[in-house]
Amino acid sequence: MATQLSHVAQQDQRSQFHPFTSINDLKADGPTVMASGSGVRVRDVNGKEYLDGVAGL
Repeated sequence: MATQLSHVAQQDQRSQFHPFTSINDLKADGPTVMASGSGVRVRDVNGKEYLDGVAGL
């Protein structure tokens, strides 16, 4: 069953290159879309929180 992607995720897949991402995983699962951030922590559109460890990249 295919995952329904948000408009933002669909736009990302059509227009962005992700050099450190598995293309097959990106096509199957869609991108991780960040919705907010504070300090070194960011939160995706599903509410999962991440530590932003590659900000200098």
